[in-house]
Amino acid sequence: MNRAILYFIRHGKTEFNEKRLYCGSSDISLSSLGIEELKEKIKNTRYKKAKLNFTSGMKRANETFELIYGKDKFSILEGFKEFDFGDFEGKSYYDLKENKDYIAWIEDKTGKIKCPNGESKEIFYKRIEKQLNDLIIEINKKEEKEGVIVCHGGTIGTLLELFSDTEDYFYNLQPECGGGYKVEVVIDKKIYIEILEEF
Repeated sequence: MNRAILYFIRHGKTEFNEKRLYCGSSDISLSSLGIEELKEKIKNTRYKKAKLNFTSGMKRANETFELIYGKDKFSILEGFKEFDFGDFEGKSYYDLKENKDYIAWIEDKTGKIKCPNGESKEIFYKRIEKQLNDLIIEINKKEEKEGVIVCHGGTIGTLLELFSDTEDYFYNLQPECGGGYKVEVVIDKKIYIEILEEF
């Protein structure tokens, strides 16, 4: 059995977040407002430190890590990048609500329909599940017990929806920008996540 305590932190706000646009593969920086809001949150939040630190490798995640943890070192976990929205990237619901491909994707119950030139939910689920599994094994091999990961709202919300006991929808499980969860992850034949704290 492998287990570890993880601190998942959502990156600070970007211009796409402010405009409520789909933001997955676009490698954009934090907005000016996002930086100011994150600095304010840092004053009022006790972010946990760990020996093992990670980000998704995207600018918005790296910049968030550096604002919170300064010059602490981190490694990249590309499997925790946000969902790839393909042709829907940078667009809003209102831009897409009459697009037949978009309607098919949001109404898909199988998880197999891809965003054009992007991912399907099934592909995304498998990607982040593999990354979580590999991460927990790595942490245990290094004989550590904790790790910090700065990544994305969709990644965090989906992991909690898939592997915790909560019955909430992934969208409601996404922390606010700069917020996150302390969780315990246990792998014993399958993955189980226990939510310990939201911050």
